[in-house]
Amino acid sequence: MLNISYNPFSPGRIPPEFGNLTNLEILWLTKCNLVGEIPDSLGRLKKLTDLDLANNHLVGKIPSSLTELVSVVQIELYNNSLTGELPRGFSNLTKLRLLDASMNQLTGMIPDELTQLPLESLELYQNNMEGTLPLSIADSPALYELVIFENRLTGELPQNLGKNSPLRWLDVSSNHFTGPTPSSLCEKGNLEALLMTNNSFSGQIPSTLADCQYLEVLNLGNNKINDTFPIWLGTLPQLKVLVLRRNYFHGQIIHSENEPGLSTLRILDISHNKFSGFLPSTYFKSFQGMMNSSGIPLQYIEYYDYHGTDPLLVTLKGVDINFGTILTIFTTIDIDMSSNKFEGEIPEIVGNLFSLKVLNFSHNKLTGHIPSSFGNLKALESLDLSSNKLVGEIPTQLAGLNFLEVLNLSQNQLVGLIPLGNQFSTFSNDSYGGNLGLCGFPLSKRCGLDEPVTPIFHEEIDSAFGLDWKLFVMMGYGCGMVCGFFEKNSIV
Repeated sequence: MLNISYNPFSPGRIPPEFGNLTNLEILWLTKCNLVGEIPDSLGRLKKLTDLDLANNHLVGKIPSSLTELVSVVQIELYNNSLTGELPRGFSNLTKLRLLDASMNQLTGMIPDELTQLPLESLELYQNNMEGTLPLSIADSPALYELVIFENRLTGELPQNLGKNSPLRWLDVSSNHFTGPTPSSLCEKGNLEALLMTNNSFSGQIPSTLADCQYLEVLNLGNNKINDTFPIWLGTLPQLKVLVLRRNYFHGQIIHSENEPGLSTLRILDISHNKFSGFLPSTYFKSFQGMMNSSGIPLQYIEYYDYHGTDPLLVTLKGVDINFGTILTIFTTIDIDMSSNKFEGEIPEIVGNLFSLKVLNFSHNKLTGHIPSSFGNLKALESLDLSSNKLVGEIPTQLAGLNFLEVLNLSQNQLVGLIPLGNQFSTFSNDSYGGNLGLCGFPLSKRCGLDEPVTPIFHEEIDSAFGLDWKLFVMMGYGCGMVCGFFEKNSIV
């Protein structure tokens, strides 16, 4: 075994002489400030079982000699600047179980011969790979991790994907995939994360996803799915993240108190669709994961110590803010139902979601008053109720929200005195624009007086509406990216 990983050497090349260590079984050179190309001589290491060259500055093509490592079980090349296509000859690697060449500049198609291997994990995300996903990948009997987001892949997913593979993590986001969502994804019942955002998937969500009893994250945002709200998702006992934003979902969300109600949910984003009717108060009553987040086990983040995954977007003041990686899901609790056609009053029960950090009901047709129960949302950091038809005064209880960094109540029909003190002293005119009946700081309109006062404008508008807040939210989970299902010596 040769392990010199995580040593900040001066930039240097991999010594070709390493190829003379013909009895070497493990070669770990991750994060050693390596430059240049991978030497062909490494192909002589016939006893090598684990090759890790990740997190360096390697360039050039992946040498075809690596396909001669007949004993190799793991190959990790991620986070370099490798180019060209994956070499032919992978069918020689009959023991290969993990291949990670993510975060490079690879091109070409995913070789069909990879599907002939006993692969358990295939990670090729953040490259420039093209073409369709090999149909034969659905026949991989051991594959439980397929992560290929941020490429240029096209076509449909194999419709029997998941039928023969024990898939646990599937991430095909940010490609150019089309067609329906495969109905067989949960045939083995193991799926824990399904991420298909930023493609052109269409049709309806297959009801067979109700078989995914371990599913924790479902992100279908930014597609062309045309469906009503999938009430049956309430039967999933582990679901913590549900993102359906920017699709063609429509109709009312009608949920009975006798039906399962997504009790473990921590993020709900159904924004930018065509949902209508009243806000689903019975769902809000069932969101136990938002009432007491400390009681919800964080199995997902503990198990998936992952070195790369999709960004999570949240809409603030009409702008999509990148929340960072999906690992953020356990540091924020978020409801975004903006840009739909919801009407009626905001249910008081929303004020019982004590752990809520982000609440966005903007750009709907909501009426009535802002619930005074919102004063109970002590963890709230962003509140956007803009572009509705809300009336009455701003509840004074909101002044007690000490963590509130973002407030947008503009374009409603609110009246009366703006609450004073605490965070309300930091909000600018933009938070209240279009409410002609409001008065008091920071507006120029005084309450009950004729003389104007100088309005307060914040020069750093971005800071007031999300950037500083975003950084605040992202503290605590870090920005490091580590390696998925596999850790060293995880394969036996």
